[in-house]
Amino acid sequence: QINDYSNNNAILIPQSLISENAEGEQYVYIATEVDSNNMAVAKKQVIRTGLAQGDYVEVLAGITPEVQVVMEGARNVRENQKVKIIQ
Repeated sequence: QINDYSNNNAILIPQSLISENAEGEQYVYIATEVDSNNMAVAKKQVIRTGLAQGDYVEVLAGITPEVQVVMEGARNVRENQKVKIIQ
């Protein structure tokens, strides 16, 4: 097998974090408005994905490396829900 694709600036996230809305847009929840107690507000962020490698998917647009994506319980999070940052 030959690897014919590489992207040193790729953002990879687990496929399990990505949901899809009725319009077919893929999205994740990100942590915003982080306070001094490491509490944040979950916001839906539409993303554009690229290639998949195993359980991980390349994100081409919608988030940057600085963004904190909700991982634990990502499928159960709702818009504007309070979440605790644990890492």
